[in-house]
Amino acid sequence: MNEGVAIMKLRRRRIIWTVCIVIPMLTIILYFYWSADAKREAVIPAATRLVSTQPIADAAPDWTPPAEPFDADTAEPLVLWKKEQNSIYVQDSHLYYSSDGVDERVLYTWEQSLTTQAWVSGNALLIGTQLIDSSLEQEGHRGAWISVQTQPTPAITELDNIYFGPQQVLAVTAANEPSIFLIMVRNGISNFSEYIVAPSHKEWIPNNSQITFTPNPKEPGTDNQLRYFTNVHTFPLPEGSAIYSFADEYSSLLYFQSAYPYVLRYADYSLTDVKQVFSPKEHANRLIGRFSNEAGDEALSYLDLSFAYMPYEPRLWEGEWQALNNSTFTRATPEQIEVIQYKEDAPFDTNTPTYDYFPTTEGRLITTKGMLAEYDVRGMTQYISLYDFVNTEEASPRHLWSSPLKEFAIKKEERPAYIPPYFSYEIPDWSYQDFNTNESIPEELLGALEEVRREGDYGYAKVFRKYGSQWFVLYDRYFYEYTDGQLSELGELPVTVKVSIGEAAGGRGAMDFIRWRDAWFIADTEGSRVIKLNDKLEVEAEFAVHTPYRLTSDGDQLRIASIAGQLTVDAQFKLLNTKQLPFESTARMKKAMFDGFMPHQLYDDTTSGLTWYYFDGSLYQYDAKKQQYRSFYVGFTVNARASEKIIPYRDEVVLLLDHRLERFDRQGNWLSTLAYPRSTPDGIYDMTTQGESSLIVDETSELYYLVQGYRILAIDLARNEVNTVFRQNYADIGPLLRHGDSIYFMLHSDLEERYRQLMQQEETNRPLYTEIVKIDMQTKTVSRAVIDGYYDAFDIEGNAGDEPAFVLRSYFN
Repeated sequence: MNEGVAIMKLRRRRIIWTVCIVIPMLTIILYFYWSADAKREAVIPAATRLVSTQPIADAAPDWTPPAEPFDADTAEPLVLWKKEQNSIYVQDSHLYYSSDGVDERVLYTWEQSLTTQAWVSGNALLIGTQLIDSSLEQEGHRGAWISVQTQPTPAITELDNIYFGPQQVLAVTAANEPSIFLIMVRNGISNFSEYIVAPSHKEWIPNNSQITFTPNPKEPGTDNQLRYFTNVHTFPLPEGSAIYSFADEYSSLLYFQSAYPYVLRYADYSLTDVKQVFSPKEHANRLIGRFSNEAGDEALSYLDLSFAYMPYEPRLWEGEWQALNNSTFTRATPEQIEVIQYKEDAPFDTNTPTYDYFPTTEGRLITTKGMLAEYDVRGMTQYISLYDFVNTEEASPRHLWSSPLKEFAIKKEERPAYIPPYFSYEIPDWSYQDFNTNESIPEELLGALEEVRREGDYGYAKVFRKYGSQWFVLYDRYFYEYTDGQLSELGELPVTVKVSIGEAAGGRGAMDFIRWRDAWFIADTEGSRVIKLNDKLEVEAEFAVHTPYRLTSDGDQLRIASIAGQLTVDAQFKLLNTKQLPFESTARMKKAMFDGFMPHQLYDDTTSGLTWYYFDGSLYQYDAKKQQYRSFYVGFTVNARASEKIIPYRDEVVLLLDHRLERFDRQGNWLSTLAYPRSTPDGIYDMTTQGESSLIVDETSELYYLVQGYRILAIDLARNEVNTVFRQNYADIGPLLRHGDSIYFMLHSDLEERYRQLMQQEETNRPLYTEIVKIDMQTKTVSRAVIDGYYDAFDIEGNAGDEPAFVLRSYFN
């Protein structure tokens, strides 16, 4: 400290001592006056739904810190904040606080002299230090930041070091109440990010809103002076926190002041009202906002990271509603159950909500526990699940009522380890093919394809064919030529590509193509046809055949191998001959034990001598006594977690996939197919139901009952037709059990609940329930029984003619 500064401080101390006796006396007098005023201040109560306080524009603070960056080792005291006798200033790499101009307290120390800049808003001071100059390409954190809560006693919060310093700042916008800073910074060459700094909060609060806007053109560090928000609204919340709505030059911005604060932007709309709706799934309240734009249009949006706008529905602002999910609202009143439902991921302009209701006047509403409404119906207790009402399709309203479960026992057990039920069987030796190709594929070709069609969680349907020195490759629909080390795309083929979905996804497409008679002939396997293309890849002709998978030219003839047999046509697709695929000798083939068969993937028909088995997309028919076999490509299940089943049916054998079945006679000849495509929405991948592919065979009525995603199908082999007997979207349908002439299964109305049960380590306060659903195999009527609690599995005890006794199993991890 130089001499001039020392003298200045000495004079200042004398003046302070001169007035120090007067100030306490004035303070005592003013204290009683101010206390009386303070007692008269009004407190704004919290409520479930509140309109904001009057909008205001934040005013500049009484004291403005230096506008330009400064060095922290300044020899002269540099005041950053001042209020009456209180001040915070920088000098000699220290941040000082003085309450009387005499005593000094060190709040913070810079270990080295670096470029620093400060901003003040209300009772908050933000100070950033540039650790790495913007002109350097050095790696590491570029900024060290602290925030100072100035009142009532200064408190320092060191923020986490971050990739930017003051030189990367594009703009700083502040509010006085609450005291926050919004910092816009350059992130990369052309991108930008926004963060909120709140007093006493160590973490940077990112703006995660998925809206796009372009900041006004400016260079970082050239226009980072403090500006203030306009149209500040406050929305108090019942638990004592609040939502603050601000406006700047780009859009409206919401700041959520709570233990875990966050910030959102909303494009084109401003918040006008807030309402809490209860979410039974989360067993907590969610906030939904009502917005309007300058044209007077209104919209709704959850005030969280869902970001979806929905058209305003006035009924949602009347009474108490529950949020079933992001797009569905329900409520139970004494007269009826109501639902308002938006489409998921639909454009705002076309997403008009639907309204439905279910009269419950035949019963008296007693209570609602979560998503289960309890009624007294003529002296009997009955229930309706709001999940069931919303998600059940193709059902009579009477199928929604459920009764208390009777005749049951409960067993709590350790969760059994999953052991796949594989079994072994000796079959002709096999070999896995990595690629569908007619010759060994050069690594250079695979590398060139990886450059243009890189695979991640999706694997393309691939066919490689070499003619002379040229390679031709089909990736799904993309057709390539590879000659002299150069890969070129010829175009897209008009073929069908379907996808099998599991931990990853795989394309299933055309299985073969050949060049013949100056044209391309493509086995459009999933499209059940063969097409002829010219050199422009335009369709000139097509020939319908079920699941063709191999093409062979022989002079003037083209042989097509398919499930239906071997068909011979000419170049114009005139059918010349049809015959069954021949068996091949296995006399010289090695035999090996394959230990990867799942139940129903192999059937040993002692009558015909054929052993049927499914393996890697093909159906094999093997006669060990005659030492011969043949195979057909039949494809894969759509849901990788589904299972293939080979089932005898009278004088037939049926191959059952999750989306179609194939019928053969006992000699192995194909008869017909029956498709039952998977529905939308579908229980697939991580939403696969626990009962997926569960099957009950009713030989008397020639019906197969199959669980496919969120529905149970009745496959009528006599009529060759399929009907849905039960469907409930987003529900977990368990394995089917037969007792007498009825089918039973366990149902959890919210499929995601099973994951919560696996993850949670302690009892939950959320009201849970489990349903046992019964389907009468004669009348196809559905009835439900319900019990409190979550159960993992069940068994049925008792004779077929007796009423079933249920054993409910609850697993612990």
